[in-house]
Amino acid sequence: MTTPTTHKYNRYLNKRMSLKTSFSIILITGLIIWSFIYTGFSIGDLMIGLPQIGVFFKQMIPPDWGYLDHITQPMLDTIRMAIVGTFLGSIVSIPIALLCASNIVQTKWIAIPSRFVLNIVRTIPDLLLAAVFVAIFGIGQIP
Repeated sequence: MTTPTTHKYNRYLNKRMSLKTSFSIILITGLIIWSFIYTGFSIGDLMIGLPQIGVFFKQMIPPDWGYLDHITQPMLDTIRMAIVGTFLGSIVSIPIALLCASNIVQTKWIAIPSRFVLNIVRTIPDLLLAAVFVAIFGIGQIP
């Protein structure tokens, strides 16, 4: 008994690959092989380093709780900064979102620059923004 889904699946399996798909598969496979060769990847080296995983986990267990005194305050500072940053970000984002909404702001000379600002912020990766803010304000809380 064949179902409509079975017929579509069989038709999909019998379909030939297009030239574009074949070229893409060959290109990606070639790039992966080139990456292995260029980086000097070796299965032998990987197997030699495999026992080091056990050493790594042995150093993790049991944890060194003496280090906790050094990281507690910076960890709490990080959590506080994240909470304040989330709060300030939400306060700034609501007016910008309202300015970008075409059903609220009818004038294009306000909506288009607002959308441009949002597109720029979305384009810049978070790590780059973090690096810029660290360069401006430094690491840690602002005094």
